[in-house]
Amino acid sequence: PSITFCPVCGRLVCYEDSVQIDEVRRVCKECYAKGLVGSYFSGSKINMTYVGGALKLARRIIELS
Repeated sequence: PSITFCPVCGRLVCYEDSVQIDEVRRVCKECYAKGLVGSYFSGSKINMTYVGGALKLARRIIELS
């Protein structure tokens, strides 16, 4: 399965354990269930969080290589 990261908590999750929010982003089912998504995806906060999460994911992939 494909692996992505949750831009809310930064955790690595597979597609089966995440929820599609828009065309690009997915969040983990736990953050979605807690209702953390709505406030997190408003304004520019998500843009910086998304970039930060992408950097965390890249570092984790490099560590696993």
